[in-house]
Amino acid sequence: MALTDTLVQVDALERAIYGDTVAPSLPAERRHVAPVTPATPAPIHLAPAGRLDVTTARDLRDAAARAIVGRPGTLVIDLGAVTDLDAAGLAAVSHAALAARRAGIVCRVLAPRAAGPRRVLEMTGMDRLLLDRAAAGTVR
Repeated sequence: MALTDTLVQVDALERAIYGDTVAPSLPAERRHVAPVTPATPAPIHLAPAGRLDVTTARDLRDAAARAIVGRPGTLVIDLGAVTDLDAAGLAAVSHAALAARRAGIVCRVLAPRAAGPRRVLEMTGMDRLLLDRAAAGTVR
């Protein structure tokens, strides 16, 4: 955005706040606007527990979609408490991770502690796509 566009927006904002009768504090050509670097948004942590299957996968998809719209700095999907994982649950995790990454959001998937869901990830090869071995093999 050009500086003049920013100044026009500042003028419009001042008019909206103070009304049309109040003149801007400085003429547009004399204003100096320092660029503002936005703070990194806080991460959003999603932690499904128990069964992540055809009956609960929609909940994870919906929660991830809401989180992505909020533009977090990082989306964390923690599968640590998942005890059962089926194809629908696996699809929900991969869909959420892909949607986050397409939106330019870092997505970290924490590995499940239970053996069953870990086996599902390994057998399908999704462990290599979703999980990173960097943090004791649990984070991506």
